[in-house]
Amino acid sequence: MMNCDYKIVYSNRALSVLHNYIIDNNLDGHSIVLPTNICHDVFFLFANIGMNQIFVDIDENTLEVDNKIVSKHTIEYTNLILLWNHPYGINNVPYNFFNQLKRLNKNLTIIDDRCLCNASNHTHKPEDEIIDLILYSTGYAKQIDLNHGGFGICKNNCRKNNAQFDYDSKIYTSIKKKLFIQKPSSKYIETNIKKSWSQIKSIEITPHKYHTAITKENHMWIKHKKNIKELYKNEIKNEFQYKNRFNDWRFNILVKNKKNLLEKIFQEDLFASGHYPSIGSLMSKNIFPNAEYLYNHTINLLLDKYYTPEMAKRTVEIINKYGQAI
Repeated sequence: MMNCDYKIVYSNRALSVLHNYIIDNNLDGHSIVLPTNICHDVFFLFANIGMNQIFVDIDENTLEVDNKIVSKHTIEYTNLILLWNHPYGINNVPYNFFNQLKRLNKNLTIIDDRCLCNASNHTHKPEDEIIDLILYSTGYAKQIDLNHGGFGICKNNCRKNNAQFDYDSKIYTSIKKKLFIQKPSSKYIETNIKKSWSQIKSIEITPHKYHTAITKENHMWIKHKKNIKELYKNEIKNEFQYKNRFNDWRFNILVKNKKNLLEKIFQEDLFASGHYPSIGSLMSKNIFPNAEYLYNHTINLLLDKYYTPEMAKRTVEIINKYGQAI
């Protein structure tokens, strides 16, 4: 049962909730710690607000943000926000670590970004009260894909209206493409950043209908996703596979020839994607070896409703034929 001090805020997308939470609680002057391979839209949002972003490499074992570096920054900065994300959709919340950080810095704000987790599995636990804002998304390509919507659970101020920016779709698409295909200069990004935060029109829906839609969507596609995941697990060569615990959102493989293999997949009118490139490597000029390694060698295979078992099987054949083990 949710503590009465907490509330659920709904919006057109989770990033609107995040934007309003920061502005409404006067956190825009704070520094924010976040993984260097964060979703680009998150980076765009903080850049639009004008926040100081502190990029952190990921741990080579957990593949989540490096706890030691986060602890170091928690001590160094008085007014600090931690954005903790779940890059593989695993809902493993590090409550003990969060409590440790709060003891190090009582002013620390913790944002738990669960946007890649399954929103139908949300239950507010007593342990969650150490967290200031929890985010879920049901937008395109998320585990629950309604093609719109997101919600946040918070105990402080947060409006329900949607954040608006001077958005230019051509600039947004251009920056996204450059980030994946080549490494744009930090000057190019800084010049165009003010028009690169994606905004979609709000879809009015009652909380009851929204959560009913989430439950229905999960029930409709859960078996489909499980079957495709099993197909990948059983038929892709073992030397390419991530550990199975990292495959909740998408099925991940590690190959030597990522670029070439993606081209082979696209040539057959199939689809896969790579990890997000390290934003910190572009903007701060620092080196983030673990995130950069995964970007150079990881391919994400789809588990969603748009990818049929037949498409998945053809994708497996290409991987096994052309993939090169590291």
